[in-house]
Amino acid sequence: MIYVLECGTVKKGASAEGTTQGRTHPLKWWLFPTLGGLAGVAYFLVPPGLMSESIFVGIGTLSILAVVIGIRINRPVSAAPWILIAIGSGLWVIGDLAFLILTDVEAQLPMASIDDVVYLLGYPVLAAGLFLLVHREWGRGELGYIANSAIVMIAFGLLMWVFVVDADSVDVSTTAGIVSVAYPAMDVYLLGLLVHFIGATEWESTSFRLMTAAVALALAADTAANVTAIGVTGSDPNILDIGYLSFYLLVGTAALHPSMRALTPRIPKSRSSTAAASFGMPTVMVLAVAALTPPAVMVVLLARGDPVSGWGWPLVLSATLLVCLVFTRVVELLRLLHRQTRSLRATAHTDFLTGLLNRRGLEDWIDDSDSPLAILLLDIDRFQDINDTFGHTIGDAVLQSVADRLRRALKVRGVVGRLGADEFAVGLCGGESEAHAVARTMHDSLRRPITVRGATLLVEASIGIATGRREDGAEALIQHSNLAMQSAKTVQPRIATYTTSMDRDSSRQLLLLSDLTSAIEQDRLEVYYQPQVDLRSMTVVGVEALLRWNHPVSGLLEPDLFLPMAERTGLIRPLLDVVLRKALVQRQIWCSEGIDLVVSVNISTRNLLDSGIVEQVAWALADAAASPQNLIVEITETAAMTDPPGAVDALLGLRALGIALAIDDYGTGYSSLAYLQQLPVQQLKIDKAFVLDMATIPAHHVIVRSTIDLASALGLTITAEGVENHETLLELKRMGCHYAQGYDLGRPMPADEIPAAVAKVHAELGEFRTVDEHR
Repeated sequence: MIYVLECGTVKKGASAEGTTQGRTHPLKWWLFPTLGGLAGVAYFLVPPGLMSESIFVGIGTLSILAVVIGIRINRPVSAAPWILIAIGSGLWVIGDLAFLILTDVEAQLPMASIDDVVYLLGYPVLAAGLFLLVHREWGRGELGYIANSAIVMIAFGLLMWVFVVDADSVDVSTTAGIVSVAYPAMDVYLLGLLVHFIGATEWESTSFRLMTAAVALALAADTAANVTAIGVTGSDPNILDIGYLSFYLLVGTAALHPSMRALTPRIPKSRSSTAAASFGMPTVMVLAVAALTPPAVMVVLLARGDPVSGWGWPLVLSATLLVCLVFTRVVELLRLLHRQTRSLRATAHTDFLTGLLNRRGLEDWIDDSDSPLAILLLDIDRFQDINDTFGHTIGDAVLQSVADRLRRALKVRGVVGRLGADEFAVGLCGGESEAHAVARTMHDSLRRPITVRGATLLVEASIGIATGRREDGAEALIQHSNLAMQSAKTVQPRIATYTTSMDRDSSRQLLLLSDLTSAIEQDRLEVYYQPQVDLRSMTVVGVEALLRWNHPVSGLLEPDLFLPMAERTGLIRPLLDVVLRKALVQRQIWCSEGIDLVVSVNISTRNLLDSGIVEQVAWALADAAASPQNLIVEITETAAMTDPPGAVDALLGLRALGIALAIDDYGTGYSSLAYLQQLPVQQLKIDKAFVLDMATIPAHHVIVRSTIDLASALGLTITAEGVENHETLLELKRMGCHYAQGYDLGRPMPADEIPAAVAKVHAELGEFRTVDEHR
């Protein structure tokens, strides 16, 4: 009788909770715990009887109403957990009310009555709400949480059975006996549900903390009642009712608190993440204590003299189940650690941005390969310009696009990796011939422009090839392919194979870089000039400025030997300053001597995409007091296509200064006249590769003629490079070409030789001017 009354009190406190999301609403949630707390104080102050029990039931009823209001006001995404909480709590309040009515009707309640049935029905409903509070979806990963709860429930149930329940007096064949066992079993169940809250990620929510406190207080009060056997009658309130009343107040407050609208359990991304979450440190500590319960109980029983033969089957069964469950959890933990180890190893070998192998992954692949190997190192030319112009977001998108194209191009013939910012590597099991075939495929895959976020970019790459075996070492193979890649930047197509001579070249490049910096600072760079002839008047009207470096040891070096290195190191800007300054000053000197020439200056892709290019050229013009009409800026097709929008902006800025613009080496890139027409250029320079063989290769003759005709129709002037004989000169004149330059008209020469060269050209071409005049 006394125990049943205790259980009835427990039911007053055994409510549940829920978890959902809602929208912000100016709800004064604090009014409920304030007024409810005052009602709780009144419960203990009024004399025991109908009034105090009515207050108890009223607080429970208000708690249910608070949950309903919280659902309506906070508008959670899923109201199911809170609805279950309200229903479960409502069953317990109905049980309290039934208990109150029965005590008024009958002098002494039976061991099992209708209120017990209602109380017990509330448990599974509340359990569902508690589970949904921290778990939105069911999956195999949730078994870990169930196992955790089962371990704690078995341990606590064992303690209740040994130290609380009088097993000898319990007859489970009767209703009263079943009820006597069912109540402690529900307390065990309540503890198992509480385990779900330990270490939960929702702990940061105030609503969740309030709900956890509610469950913990109810369980603590119920456990204390069971252990100490303190009776609670319907008319004599006792101290344990504080826990049960607090439960009602905290549940209602949790539902009304604004944080309830954000209290939605996270959906785990994978089974592994769910399993990992079930092994939080607080959970592991609780499980360790629970696992030690059977041996601890055995020690206590032995200490108080209970014979082993009298321990009974519950202890043996509990110990057996705990061993099995803990073993299962340990096995799952080991599997989880194994999966995480593999995942970490994969992460350590994978490039985060592209999903390709990283350097470590490629090195491991090389170390694990047995057959002959080929390593292809691909570097995106002028990639830094893309980052500087568009930002790293666009740059990253370009890298991802390049990675996808390389992956598709390679298919299953090897592995693709990313070694650095703009460096990709391909590993092949094969020889040099297969490597060259793959390199050509890689080049072809990058021919199409890349469009990312509205920007259309043409990407060029240099590829270095190194062959060897695993015994050569991954680091050596990658280093050799890097040297080959550096060499590939100076040849067409941009593919080179490693040779031992490149080791010496690499050292030489480092020395040249140091010397180049000193040469710029000490003004030891020279500018040579190559005459340009107007085919209509057969006179020299301009010169192209060409940079030369008179190295103290290596002698006169042409740009191909040091400009690529300058572009990679940032020295290209001061080099352009040198050319502009010297060429424009020299132009003014010639003008004072009666030689009026237009000066053409080449700028690289990096110069063109430099945000300060317009100011740099404007400053050079002002410093030399030169007119912008006497300067032509030449860019290559590749420079114009690398970043079309950026190129157009820079060219428009230069054109606004009054400078003429020319496309150099036309015919060697991927652009078309239709595209070039969109650029603010006035001149095309046909590449010498077509002009040199124009007389012997019909296809080149057709290309030159059609280019001249189409460009003239578009209003562009034409300069032909590579004129090495009078026959070619006259054929170009007959085709309607406007300007020409080449060795037949003069090689690049120092500035002081230009006056004599101009006079010589005028003399040699005088007969052609005379013929034209007679015509």
